[in-house]
Amino acid sequence: DIFPGYQILREISRGGQGVVYQALSKSTKRKVAIKVLREGPFVGVRDRIRFEREIEVLSQLNHPNIVAVQDSGVAGGLHYFVMEFLKGSELSRLLAKEEPLPPARALPMMLQVLSALRAAHYLPDGRSLLHLDLKPGNVFVTKSEPEQIKVIDFGISQHVGAAART
Repeated sequence: DIFPGYQILREISRGGQGVVYQALSKSTKRKVAIKVLREGPFVGVRDRIRFEREIEVLSQLNHPNIVAVQDSGVAGGLHYFVMEFLKGSELSRLLAKEEPLPPARALPMMLQVLSALRAAHYLPDGRSLLHLDLKPGNVFVTKSEPEQIKVIDFGISQHVGAAART
C-alpha cells in the first residue's frame, strides 16, 4: 500500500521513463492505472521534469481520445500519477498481428487520433501542445465496441505560442 488510497494489482508495462501498474481505487472500487517514475542512479532532474510535465499536460486536456489523469503525488519517495485504466492494447501490437488494418477499421481510428491532436493543438489558453512522440506505441485501442482510441504518453510534448485559429 505504498500509494495512499490505491491497491496495486499487477504490473502492466515498463518503459524508458517508468512502470505502469493496474491498481484498485479503495474509495471508488474502480480499476485505475498508476504510472510510477523509475528511480535509481540513472534518473535525474530532467526525468522528473519530463514526468511532471506529462502530469501537467494531461491534466489540462479533457478529451475522449486522450487518456485522463485523475491524481498524482509522491509516496515513499516515488513520483506517480493515476490515470483511467484502459482495456485493450497499443496500436503497435495490433499492427504486428493484423498488418495492414482494413481501411474500414483504420479510418475511424485515425479520425479519433486526429481529433485528439486537434484538441491538444487548440488549448483554451490559446497555446498549442505538440505531442512529439506520436507513434503506434502511444496510440491505445480499447476493447470497447466501437473501438475507442486514446492517445497516451505526453512526456516529451511541448507547448508552443498561440495557435493559428483556422
